[in-house]
Amino acid sequence: MRKHVEENERAKREYVFYLEQAKGLDEKSTDKVLAAILKFEQSTKFKPFKRFHIEQASKFKEDLAKINGKTGKPLGHATVDATLASVRGFFSLAGRPERLQIAYFLQ
Repeated sequence: MRKHVEENERAKREYVFYLEQAKGLDEKSTDKVLAAILKFEQSTKFKPFKRFHIEQASKFKEDLAKINGKTGKPLGHATVDATLASVRGFFSLAGRPERLQIAYFLQ
């Protein structure tokens, strides 16, 4: 069962509010961003964002490069880049030191 870390959920909710209000994104677009962030959380086993370590970012990038369970093929470069960009945007916008560090390593 999926774990919920209150701080992570709060940060994601604030980010979705920002995307919808300031950037004018619709629900479909914010759902894609949340799906990308969820993939990152799954790769870290739902650790709090504050407990970020560099190895988590490299593991996430490696996980994205692995074979897709649904199709049996690796994810396309565009999909990997879009996922990384969504997660990087989330962490860099927050402006907190640990999130900026995560964004740096997801480039």
